[in-house]
Amino acid sequence: MGLLYLRTWAIEAGKPGSQGLRFEDIDLTFTVRMNGRSKPTLTDVTVFNPSDELIGLLGQSGTIVRVLAGYEEDGAAEVGQGTIVKDSLDDLKLSADPRVSFQLTNAGRVLASTTISKSWRTVKASEVIEYIRQQMGLTPDVIIFAKDPLFSRGYVASGSPGLALASLVADCGCQYTIVDGRLRIWPKGQIARQKKDVWAEDTGLLEAQRSSDGKTIRARALLRPGLRVGDTLQIESPVHNGNVVVQSGAHDGDTTSDSWYTSIVGAPIG
Repeated sequence: MGLLYLRTWAIEAGKPGSQGLRFEDIDLTFTVRMNGRSKPTLTDVTVFNPSDELIGLLGQSGTIVRVLAGYEEDGAAEVGQGTIVKDSLDDLKLSADPRVSFQLTNAGRVLASTTISKSWRTVKASEVIEYIRQQMGLTPDVIIFAKDPLFSRGYVASGSPGLALASLVADCGCQYTIVDGRLRIWPKGQIARQKKDVWAEDTGLLEAQRSSDGKTIRARALLRPGLRVGDTLQIESPVHNGNVVVQSGAHDGDTTSDSWYTSIVGAPIG
């Protein structure tokens, strides 16, 4: 089991606005796929020997589930969260080891049939973006605009909120991601968030590879639950010694084995 005894994990589940319940005395597997850009993060979860209380919550429409994992020194932190994707919840498998599997999406109303319809006579791009954020049910994370154009002849936001958001963010000279239900906007060519995280052999780096064109770095390390798309980390290896911006990645864990990893694809800086 390796260093499994140093790890800690839990699942929290509840309805929006409620305190929810925390389940710690369980075994589970999780794969959190951080797809980058505006694509939602998807989390595949299997819980072994789930309690009747947890099964009841999972079966209720709108339940928000958080998967937490980490190490005893710092405590479990969120690796993935969201609502259960429709039709992804398997019936409880009553075998020698009862289990239930499901998939979470952090997009909230992003993947639903949400449409927007509002017009302004005069409005700034940032004000329209804020309206769209609220309609999509997203939490603001890093929000930095390179510029904030004024639509003096009016603006109409209608149809798909995702398409309108992408267009407005581009007008502001920015890029964006939606990760774990949080909207992050920052100027093109800049860093969304600088993390003090060094991936080296003595801090859990397991492997690193550079693409043939030199434009991306692939790396895998022991689990980093707080890492998100748009973050910057430092890699120290013969392949690359410097910072990279995370473009996509995954968190993988299995409490019944030694699987407890974070992998990333990133763009070198400098």
